[in-house]
Amino acid sequence: MKFSPALLVASLFTAGALGSPVKRDLPIVTSKALRQTLQGANLLRHANVLQTVATGAGNTRMFGSKGHNQTVTYIKGKLDATGYYDIELQTFPFTILNGTAKFSTTGIEKDYEAEYLTYAPSGDVSAELMVAKEVGCNGVTFPPPPPSVRVELM
Repeated sequence: MKFSPALLVASLFTAGALGSPVKRDLPIVTSKALRQTLQGANLLRHANVLQTVATGAGNTRMFGSKGHNQTVTYIKGKLDATGYYDIELQTFPFTILNGTAKFSTTGIEKDYEAEYLTYAPSGDVSAELMVAKEVGCNGVTFPPPPPSVRVELM
C-alpha cells in the first residue's frame, strides 16, 4: 500500500460546515434555481473536458493522480469564476490499493485477459467455474450458491 495526498475541493457551500459563510451580498443558491440553470449541452461540454483530462493522464482521474489534480483545478476554477464561493484546497492521506490480476483454468491451455479493479481488495480464489445463465442481476443470474464455492463467468 502507498499513501498519496489527494486534493479535496472544499467549498463553503454549506454555511459553517467547513468555515465561515461567504461574506458577499449574494442570494442563497437553492436546488430548484440551480437545476433550472443546468443545460444538457453545458453538462456534456464539461464531461468532455473531464474525459480529455483523464485521457491525457493515462485514462485515469484516480485520487492523487495527475488526472485527479487537473480535475480539481478545473472544478475549482469553475467555482471561483461564479464569484459565489470561497474555495480551499486541502490535502489528506488516502490509501491507494494497487494489485495485479491473473485468470487461469485447469486443463485448458489458454491465456485469458484479466484486470485488477482499483480499490478492490486482493486475494486468491480457486473454485469451479460456472457460466452465467443470463447477463444481468436477478435471481436467475445468481441462483442460490451450490454446496461448493464456484466462480461465475459472465
